[in-house]
Amino acid sequence: MRNFLFFSFVILLLGLASCGSLPNASASSSEVPIIDVEAAMADLQDGLKLSDFGSRVCYVPLETSDSCLIGQTQWALWSESGLLVPSSSRNEVRMYSFDMETGRFITNVGHRGEDPKGYKGTLPYYNGCDSLLYFGRRPNQLQKYDYQGNYHGKIALSSCRTLPYSLLWSDSVWIGYHEAREKAGIAKGRLLSIFSPDGTLVDTVARPYVFPDYAGREIVRIGTFGIANFGMISLEVYKDGKVSGSLTARQPLWRCDGCVRIKDSFNDTIYSLGEGNVLCPTYVFDYGDKTLDEASRLKGQSDGKFVTVGVLETSGKIYFLCVDKLFETAGAWRPGSGKLNFEVFAGIYDKLSGTVQVAPIGEGVVDDINGFLPFTPRFCGPHGEFVDILQAYEVVEWLEAHPEAKDNPRLAPLLKVKEEDNPVVVIVSDK
Repeated sequence: MRNFLFFSFVILLLGLASCGSLPNASASSSEVPIIDVEAAMADLQDGLKLSDFGSRVCYVPLETSDSCLIGQTQWALWSESGLLVPSSSRNEVRMYSFDMETGRFITNVGHRGEDPKGYKGTLPYYNGCDSLLYFGRRPNQLQKYDYQGNYHGKIALSSCRTLPYSLLWSDSVWIGYHEAREKAGIAKGRLLSIFSPDGTLVDTVARPYVFPDYAGREIVRIGTFGIANFGMISLEVYKDGKVSGSLTARQPLWRCDGCVRIKDSFNDTIYSLGEGNVLCPTYVFDYGDKTLDEASRLKGQSDGKFVTVGVLETSGKIYFLCVDKLFETAGAWRPGSGKLNFEVFAGIYDKLSGTVQVAPIGEGVVDDINGFLPFTPRFCGPHGEFVDILQAYEVVEWLEAHPEAKDNPRLAPLLKVKEEDNPVVVIVSDK
């Protein structure tokens, strides 16, 4: 397997019965960095440390008022124009924008609904060219707003009956990522669709394999499960024992160092979208003989085999989650059996040194800088930051249990946080 990784020009897909040339792909595999997870697993750490992610920690408590009560959200969109945070504290999802430097509340951005200015989605997509937020709307439309809540019209993405799973604005085009099992309309079989600013389809990138089709077989069990708030697996178990599943990261499409990155379902390779919309292998996760092969995947046997769930990337680091016993854990679920506890491991790869550290995900990354609450990387900032969102009550409870923290000047922004306040944004970087 290791030789295959180094000397092949093909996609390293866990879902392939046989590996073939990747359509629209070109790269010298000898130049592709290998993330040696196999070796890191052999030297498993007790936990990852915050200093492995950055040297500077910044805390931004978000302003709290009756106009912007957020509740216990864990996700946000941070761009050069500000921070957008979803809320469900009033039995309906609202979008609140904040100034990221001060945490000051700006306004409520748009609303969900079927009226002419309404949208369906939660977190929107950000267009760095016009500094606007694009919210999804059925069936294939995007509603445009700015961070001040002003409406700027809508566009429709042509040749798609539904919106792609994820969208990214890059170099004056929209890039849409399609889930492996997407079968709606003309998007079937695509990995990516490329749209002009007005929504016109201008190019496509085909998925380099055909997802197994078990049409007609009797399904005995089906379910969709979240994995550590980082990815989703949809699983179908058939009467004849065959297993069909799709694993989709929360962020399968992102930008780093000026490049568009793609991490596809059941695929241990991170790709960059190159000139002419060519896919170029950029990083490969190597699990050695613990890689989930095609035969094991089809049988639903993943015990002792690892699968990459998703990644967060900055200029210097790649944070990733991987899972063991993926199918066994999901396949054991029955209605009413409650939450599933996947066996999840967290890893950090240093691009400069090439070192990899892996540990059970546990409660999160240990704060060895300020001695504060564990850190959970949830998304990346516009300048290469790792970002977490802490609920206010968590901060208050920790401070009450650690009264000596009031003497730590680096924790001073947290001392005025109250239990019912909005969340605190935690930013880790080397800047």
